[in-house]
Amino acid sequence: MSNVVKLASVFADEEDHQPRKPQPIERIIGEALRAERLKSGISLEGLGDITSISWQQWQKHFKGTNRLTVSRLLEAASVMGFNPGGFVNDLYDSTLDNGAMSARAEAAKHLSTPGALEVLGRFNAMTPERRRIVLRLMRELAGDDGKA
Repeated sequence: MSNVVKLASVFADEEDHQPRKPQPIERIIGEALRAERLKSGISLEGLGDITSISWQQWQKHFKGTNRLTVSRLLEAASVMGFNPGGFVNDLYDSTLDNGAMSARAEAAKHLSTPGALEVLGRFNAMTPERRRIVLRLMRELAGDDGKA
């Protein structure tokens, strides 16, 4: 069974499925798509300028307010330079267990936070010792004294 068919069966089994109401997967896909946009370096306004819909509509897709059609996903993949098949396949696990997020979807959620990609890039450029120092500082600032 293909992932598309599996994905469709997840939604078909939902008791509270309403055709016009966005499902939780829309938010997960939107967050992952926003992370792809940030990774590609394309601004929201720039995306609106080079695609068939406005930046406001893209923003609604990224927030999961509006459903993302396959044609929009393909258009976004073409503009941002990612493989849409891999994108959907990687997010498939996020629809299991009543919408529990996969590691990829959870990462996309975090990476869609403004500045997260820059922080990650700068963190990766550091020496291991500086990474440990920065990680300790971040844990302290976040109030997390555990070792994640």
